[in-house]
Amino acid sequence: MHYRRFMKKMAGIALAISMGAGLCACGQTETGGDVASGAAEKTEEASGNEETGEVSPSKFYDEEGDFILPLSDGSYTYKILWEKDPNDVGTIEDKEILMQALEATGIKIEVEEVSSQGWEERLSVLFASGDLPDVICGPINNIENFTDLCLDITDMLPEYAPWMYDFMYNQEPSVARAEAVGGRLYSLPQVRINGVYPRYFWSINKTWLERVGMDVPTTTDELYEVLKAFKEQDANGNGDPNDEIPYSFFGLDNNDGLYSWMNMFGLINDGANRAQQYVMVEDGKVLFVPTDERFYAMLQYLNKLYAEGLLDPDGMVQEYVDRTAKGTADLLGFVNAAGLFTVVTGDEVGEEFTYLLPPESEYGSVIQQNDPAGELAPHIFTITKACEHPEELLVMCEWMNSTQENRFVGRFGPEGAGWVFDEEGKRENQTDFTGKTYSNRSQASMTTGGQNRLPIFCTLEEEMMRGYSGFSVEYNEFGMNDYGPDGGHAYEEGFPLGNDSMEAAAERAQMFSEIDTYIQNFVAESVTTGIDDAKWEAHIKNCEALNVEGYVQNFQSLYDTLMS
Repeated sequence: MHYRRFMKKMAGIALAISMGAGLCACGQTETGGDVASGAAEKTEEASGNEETGEVSPSKFYDEEGDFILPLSDGSYTYKILWEKDPNDVGTIEDKEILMQALEATGIKIEVEEVSSQGWEERLSVLFASGDLPDVICGPINNIENFTDLCLDITDMLPEYAPWMYDFMYNQEPSVARAEAVGGRLYSLPQVRINGVYPRYFWSINKTWLERVGMDVPTTTDELYEVLKAFKEQDANGNGDPNDEIPYSFFGLDNNDGLYSWMNMFGLINDGANRAQQYVMVEDGKVLFVPTDERFYAMLQYLNKLYAEGLLDPDGMVQEYVDRTAKGTADLLGFVNAAGLFTVVTGDEVGEEFTYLLPPESEYGSVIQQNDPAGELAPHIFTITKACEHPEELLVMCEWMNSTQENRFVGRFGPEGAGWVFDEEGKRENQTDFTGKTYSNRSQASMTTGGQNRLPIFCTLEEEMMRGYSGFSVEYNEFGMNDYGPDGGHAYEEGFPLGNDSMEAAAERAQMFSEIDTYIQNFVAESVTTGIDDAKWEAHIKNCEALNVEGYVQNFQSLYDTLMS
């Protein structure tokens, strides 16, 4: 739909609802938009709502629905807390869509960058002190505990960001259900609809398989034999039979860590809104995964692998970059990751890898599915109550989403960074990173785009602008077909997106915090030192003491509410 016509349509919706860059990245370097003289000439007709202090949308949109730019006269500087991802090897100035938005809108920002490693601690200190920035760009995983400090933008969104509102509530309503807390919006997500169903992929080094004379494993018994061969032989062919790491992982997280092995034992680590909260739905009933017999079988299997040196001994403590360094050095045989395996192996070694279905145990294997089919990063853009002009920020977000080109650049970065045009005018992945600060596509898009830090809503139309080549071809074929609903392994009872009351969500979050600490320690100890019937029975009693029964009842109530 033409943006002007769309704006006129949404104006009616907004009316109905209403009726019912200065920059400092850990320093003091200022950057911002060019503030045109028109900003100073805006008239008083956009006085807004005197009771709420909100500025009328007519200050930002003309009668045709077009933006009135710049939005700001630059007299106010927005303070931003920004989580810096390990793959981001640049600065804020490298974020192309953000720089374009600042220039167009006249908005000034001052940024504090915090590493992913220190992000949760920084958030805890920030919320405890009440010394808030205007905006938090990065995930707030337990936002239900801090809604008193975050701005409720539910009624503002259709007025100041009508296209984004339409996307969340009409085009992809599951997104709004996932983002809302107690039916209200306190943050915005990033979304990429791409038709890919799984949340992470398994991959194996096919060159190593050829060298040890084995096929792609389809069962956990076959996988054990493959990993054993990887360790005992010179699988990477460098003349050293002792430097191979059969399977490497990064902590316990689903995407890159040991929890992903649940899938090989007929389990998933599900929860509210794609969270990993140790529950899953089976025949309409919520169960606590870590007390299921299949979980016990998984721990026994992993301990066997660990005891025989088939698991990376650094896996529990290493950082993301540590595993990547091993992958690019051709030391890894079997990995899992959220996305292309090249995020672990790099492009050169990646030529040796292929995707595979999770090998089956006696309990079968399953693949968790995404709804919607694509990437969803919830609660990544949060305006706090310290912000004096939230309307300007929402309109700036709308500007970043107002064209296909903006949305594409917002997610993937500009031309020449992570992508280039092919002969047919499609946008294919960049392969030449000579002279760049980044060395692969993942680093390029994270460094130059707004991935999981800005509320960019990429539709399937933007995905169709891409030309799949190289590693992306196999990735998409597996993600849409083998790993999808018709691939034979899709788990159909995923926890539906959505929330209930803030009180119930806060209760779940509080209970999860204690349960998660215990389960992580229990899993790490079981894998590294062993697990037997006596330890398992003691574990069951420990879970009872943690009131996992009440935890499950809370999730069952949420599930029943959402399904009804």
